Amino acid sequence: MRPAHAMGTFLKVWRSEWAGLSRAQLAIGVSACVTNGRRVKPGVVQWWEEGQPPGTTEELEALLTVMQRHGLQPREALQFRRAVFAACVDRQYPEFFEGEDFGYQRDVDEAAHTLFERHWTPGGADLVQLVALADSVARAIRDTPSARAPAGQARRQAVALCYLRALIADAHDYGSRPEAAATAWAENREALQGHLGRGGLGWPLTPLYGRVREAYSRSYPGTESSYPKGFGSPVWSVRLLELAEQAEEEGDLRVSVQAFFHALGGLDHYRHRDLPTALSQAPEYLAKAEAAAHAGVIRQAHVELCITHARLGHVEEAEKHLTATEYMRSGSPLHQAMWYCNLGRLRLAQGDHSAAQDALELAQRAAQRAEEKANWEDLILGFLNRCEREELSARHRTLHPVVPPNRTPRPRGRAAAPKRQPPTP
Repeated sequence: MRPAHAMGTFLKVWRSEWAGLSRAQLAIGVSACVTNGRRVKPGVVQWWEEGQPPGTTEELEALLTVMQRHGLQPREALQFRRAVFAACVDRQYPEFFEGEDFGYQRDVDEAAHTLFERHWTPGGADLVQLVALADSVARAIRDTPSARAPAGQARRQAVALCYLRALIADAHDYGSRPEAAATAWAENREALQGHLGRGGLGWPLTPLYGRVREAYSRSYPGTESSYPKGFGSPVWSVRLLELAEQAEEEGDLRVSVQAFFHALGGLDHYRHRDLPTALSQAPEYLAKAEAAAHAGVIRQAHVELCITHARLGHVEEAEKHLTATEYMRSGSPLHQAMWYCNLGRLRLAQGDHSAAQDALELAQRAAQRAEEKANWEDLILGFLNRCEREELSARHRTLHPVVPPNRTPRPRGRAAAPKRQPPTP
């Protein structure tokens, strides 16, 4: 795919579908960030979306600033910057990028599967590239009727789009864009069901897993400013419990356990009345995860149980699940961030603010080193702020203890009626 087209396609999709901005709104935002007083017009934004890179470094930096204000993560912004540089080369040396459009390649499904496999390694997914390739496949499906397509090509294109859309949905989840993630998972679920039936493409690309991920995306909001206000509902956490039972009935133990522990996190977030019941079922689901021997699912179970028990003040239980994930302490930067964050939560529950702050600072450093999913930084920062507030409050109580007032004899006779207070606005 031509880099200029990839850059323009990504910008258009981000603006219209993820950020919900018109060209005029984006132009105003970029103009406000340009210090030389030059006004960017909507027509300039249209040129960018057609593959023309921003004309100056200042325009590019202003555009990146606006994109990050509207939910683009730092790592994704860096990928877009690289796409702009590649588009500059494409404009100067177009003959270097001649070739067949991705959506029309004969082996489009195999190429998409290769990208899907690469995603699971740090730094393996380039969101700009994924969006551009998915757009190419979608256009090929839309513009070529199945009757005129080569034998089997329509199915190969549908399979490729499922792989690419799943990667994009996953990037939305970790990029704190829950509405976009939920929409992508729902679209993928319908496509898998329609083209491939209940089995889909095998785990994790099955319709049932798509339902779980959609419900998880909709279940509860995070702490990041990019989360929409009012998004998230305990209804979806209860739905995850239902999906856990459904997956077990269908023999998909891995998805069943994942759905249950996703539900547990949401129920804990909302202090839902079903939390005690779900917590009593947790040991059974943890045993199922261990029997299935899926390392990632077992890790998810221990992490969710550590978080829930720490918040509830069950220090011994939380400590037990934190110890079960000790290996994360020396793992990837992301796993280190998760482990030290949970250690900080546990120390906060114990009232040891100094130890909590030390652990959370280690978590913050690890999150900054993570090549992907570094949105943990906002969560960790929130706990650091809470740690400082609680420590100041404890110090204030120590320096200024509350002295109970001396009891005075109760006057005899009828007391005067208290003055009526105005209603609270």
